[in-house]
Amino acid sequence: GVTLTLRSGSCAPLNYGSNICQPHDLVDDATCDVSQANNSDIPSYCFQSWCYVDADACVRDTDNAVYRSSYFPVDSGMDMFYSYDAC
Repeated sequence: GVTLTLRSGSCAPLNYGSNICQPHDLVDDATCDVSQANNSDIPSYCFQSWCYVDADACVRDTDNAVYRSSYFPVDSGMDMFYSYDAC
């Protein structure tokens, strides 16, 4: 398995980005902590629901936008993709 460390320096929960589409960043990204800033300071992506997807299956016969996760370096061998549209 892979241990994912978020920008905050904490480890992500094992189900981060999977099983359910939700605003995962709002829950797990320190940049999105609504208790530490007023809502105008929080990036808009914090409030968007997303989940990891199978990029090949997600874009086949659809207009869904799929993005490569920046949490995993290109040379890591982990090609993880996520989508806001699939939610």
